[in-house]
Amino acid sequence: MVFSYRPGLILKPIGKAIASAFPSNPLIWKGTTAISELGYWDASTIMTVIGIMFIILLGWLMFMSRKAQKVKQFNIVYAAERPERPELTHVAHNIYAGYNKALGFLVAPGITNFWNSTVNCVESTGNFIRRIYSGNGQSYAIHLVSYIVIVFIIYLTAI
Repeated sequence: MVFSYRPGLILKPIGKAIASAFPSNPLIWKGTTAISELGYWDASTIMTVIGIMFIILLGWLMFMSRKAQKVKQFNIVYAAERPERPELTHVAHNIYAGYNKALGFLVAPGITNFWNSTVNCVESTGNFIRRIYSGNGQSYAIHLVSYIVIVFIIYLTAI
């Protein structure tokens, strides 16, 4: 926070150290404002504005939550019924029930088929790769020799 409010404490020595590398664009400090050919930057003004915004927001949140009370897990009432199991009180429990009720007949078969076909594709790709990379050293030697031959043939055709 100190270096954010008073960046000159650390940036002035750094600016002096790199001034020889950038003699055409020196960094000049006037109070807390850094000035160059590209513009100026005043960190204390920025920190003051952000601090004021933080205090206003904190005050507003404290004012709005002055009557808040803690609610225990089973003190929550759902349509005059208490949940039987703790997982029913979690916000994500059955979160898409409304969507499924409204559009589930359109979406569910297509999504299920999509993910089933995706899983089948990934499994078949994995099985194919597993056959190629079996852990056998002789297979790897054949792969290496084949790769070198293919690259050599491509090189010869490119010339």
